[in-house]
Amino acid sequence: MLSDQELILLDNLIYFQDVFWEGDSVAQIIDKIIYQLEKNPNLKYAQMQAQEWMELVSVLQSNQKLLHYKVTNKTMPFGSQNTGTIVCFVDDISHPLDVNVIFKGTQNGYEWDDNGEGAYLMESDCQRAAADYIDRLPEEYGNHLTVSGHSKGGNKAQYVTITTNRVARCVAEDGQGFSNEFCRQYHMVIEDRKNRIKNYCAENDYVNVIANAIAGASIYIKTEFQINPFLYHKPNLILTQKGDFREEGRQAEWTKGLHSYFQEILDLMPEPQRSYVIDGVMGLLEGKDSEESAYNRMYSVLTAGGYWLAWMTEQTQWFGLLSRLLAQLLRDSTRLFSPSSYYDLTYFSIDLREFSFLQECMERHRNMLESMAERIRAMKMELKGTLYSQVRASFDVLAFQLQQRAVSCGEISDAVARICRDYKENETHVENLFDV
Repeated sequence: MLSDQELILLDNLIYFQDVFWEGDSVAQIIDKIIYQLEKNPNLKYAQMQAQEWMELVSVLQSNQKLLHYKVTNKTMPFGSQNTGTIVCFVDDISHPLDVNVIFKGTQNGYEWDDNGEGAYLMESDCQRAAADYIDRLPEEYGNHLTVSGHSKGGNKAQYVTITTNRVARCVAEDGQGFSNEFCRQYHMVIEDRKNRIKNYCAENDYVNVIANAIAGASIYIKTEFQINPFLYHKPNLILTQKGDFREEGRQAEWTKGLHSYFQEILDLMPEPQRSYVIDGVMGLLEGKDSEESAYNRMYSVLTAGGYWLAWMTEQTQWFGLLSRLLAQLLRDSTRLFSPSSYYDLTYFSIDLREFSFLQECMERHRNMLESMAERIRAMKMELKGTLYSQVRASFDVLAFQLQQRAVSCGEISDAVARICRDYKENETHVENLFDV
């Protein structure tokens, strides 16, 4: 069985997934990585410079046990070279006794979006694909698999530990947490299996604090100071140059606060603002590859900022009850002015009985107006002499106006009938799609 450190080394190695071929040994993969690094000294993967990769390769070369492990069942569930790579490293391809599933971390815009969805949906597409992969592994791999991964890979490793029945051990690195909906759905399973999960975290890492942690053990590691805060998420950061874990430490205070703020969003922000804000902020992190419009990203940040002010106001507790009331006022104001409030179709539905009643009323009004127009015309015909010449124009105008209103009522009635018909057809279509 591989140690936790060795699994973390594989979590790093999988970022060079382009050189992985089915049946390759770790030794062969290292040779190909060295060739690429020598060919391109400026090569950079997972925010790690070429020199850092050379140091990692040196550690792997000194580990005789790891060198003989081989790659099997490499897959990219969504067909993209850069999306969701999963690989098994086994001790013996013919008769595997130690099977280690390694999930690669976030690579592109699609996975960034999926990260956001994992914070407010019960499960995301990438998470389900990870579970499908585990379930489809050969039976001879057994039901005592070890899973591991960095960042999104760590999240997937934890997810499959809870949602499949084939995982005995999970070693995650800086893996983010899960939505409130997931934790409610799998509460009993999480309680039963959480002690199978370890999540190693850099003390200043900002990803592992996202959403709800489910690991039985979250181990914080002291790391060297980084000028760029994004470098606190590098996969090699928790290891020494010899490949051992750095000294254990404590979670940084600022990341504790960041986690509390994320929970403010998840627990107190209603839908659709919650998903709107999370999608927009993830789009901001994606940069130019994001499919979110600049408008959505800007207003998502503003909405998130309103909740941050509310959270900060409540945290200070300078004025007791007044602080809480002011925080609630800030939340309510933010929700009121959030653009997502204008598009809220979350609870949109049609009561067909009320629409049928409306259609009947419009038909009744149309018939009544047409009848009144006919009576006006009949009265006009009965008028004689001077009286006729004085009021006939007024009667014509009145009859015409009544007729026009009758036409409008008829158009409304027809429109309501179409809405009801289309609504029924769509409901039937959706029921057929999902076998409701």
